[in-house]
Amino acid sequence: MGGRAASVTVVAERKGELRVAQLVGGIVPIFRKGTHPAKLEEIITGLGTGEVSDVIETETGFHLVKRLPARRIQVRQILVEFEIPDETKKPLKRTREEALARAEQAHRRAQEPGSDFAALAAEYSDGPAANRGGLVDPFGRGLRSYRFEEAIFALQIGGISGVIETEVGFFIMKRIR
Repeated sequence: MGGRAASVTVVAERKGELRVAQLVGGIVPIFRKGTHPAKLEEIITGLGTGEVSDVIETETGFHLVKRLPARRIQVRQILVEFEIPDETKKPLKRTREEALARAEQAHRRAQEPGSDFAALAAEYSDGPAANRGGLVDPFGRGLRSYRFEEAIFALQIGGISGVIETEVGFFIMKRIR
């Protein structure tokens, strides 16, 4: 089963027709009963952690599932946004280059011994969590981009990520649990 299990994410990234497969490497969020086709839920809940299903056909298409452990983490974040031509967002006058320089400065300060990440988030972050010291509600996999989640879930508790670029700006994350 090892070779088959290792290729599930690659198959999802290359062949996934659904937006979720393309954006999050085939990882879907933790779900509640009644939110997916019954046949799919029955098979998923019957899988042990790490097991891979046979191909499952439902009314929405064909599925290949690897059950991952249901893990939730919590982070503090610094989000440094840059100007995005989008009428739905608040206007920012910061260029991508200015945002990157600001994020790199925040990252350097976060790496200093004794630094207070919550205070840095309040000082540097443009995100909605800035007024909470960057504290984000606990979350599981499948809610953010695959590349972003890979960086966050690889952190040890207390670990600080590098500067991560996304479509909305630059993030620096500190895993707190």
